[in-house]
Amino acid sequence: MNRGRTLSLSFPPFTPWVKRIVIGCVAVYFLQVVLGAFSPMAGSYLITFGALIPAAVVHGWIWQLITYSFLHASVGHVLINMLMLWMFGAQEEVDWGSKKFLEFYLSANRIWRSRNNLVSFFMMKAKYMVAIMIFLVVIATFQPSQGGIANFAHLGGLLFGFLYIKFLPKRGLMFGTSERYFSLRNSYYRWKRRRAARKFEVYMRKHDRTVTFDEHGNYVPPDEIDKKNGGSKSGWVN
Repeated sequence: MNRGRTLSLSFPPFTPWVKRIVIGCVAVYFLQVVLGAFSPMAGSYLITFGALIPAAVVHGWIWQLITYSFLHASVGHVLINMLMLWMFGAQEEVDWGSKKFLEFYLSANRIWRSRNNLVSFFMMKAKYMVAIMIFLVVIATFQPSQGGIANFAHLGGLLFGFLYIKFLPKRGLMFGTSERYFSLRNSYYRWKRRRAARKFEVYMRKHDRTVTFDEHGNYVPPDEIDKKNGGSKSGWVN
């Protein structure tokens, strides 16, 4: 029994949003290098305002949830991240479309393959690749030479990416949220209608009148009470 597919190494195209993000990250890193060399004070301001500082986010600096992903600690750091973004993110933009891809990127700030297997040099299954990535990031987190690299943010992004893919509505998060909202709203309206129907029945009985409502709270006219219509809703229906 084939429990999963493996994919050989392939290089996806530079899709529109992946290209923009890569250019943005490289440009910001170049700015970091220039400011660090010629204006250390300005460079420190860039890091202070753009890096992810949880205490600052709690106090309203919420832009750091996005801007931190454009800051990198070294050439190797930016190259590895951009390579991962290109190889894994571009294919997702092709599969999902730019809007859904951007929604995911802005939510997680890290792109990981959503399929059962990841493209790798060793044709490795996703669960093993993710385990190795987590292990490497955890080890790196406790290395004193790591400086300002947000390794815990990498782990958080990886975890969020897994949960996002695991429970992602097929047509996107915004669509799924709106569908859930309207479903709850309609359920609430139906409950109100049934409740109003019961109150109206009590009111009419007090005045020696009999009215009939179906299980959906819809009024059933007297001449339709004995009709067999296959259980369809009668009268006014939402």
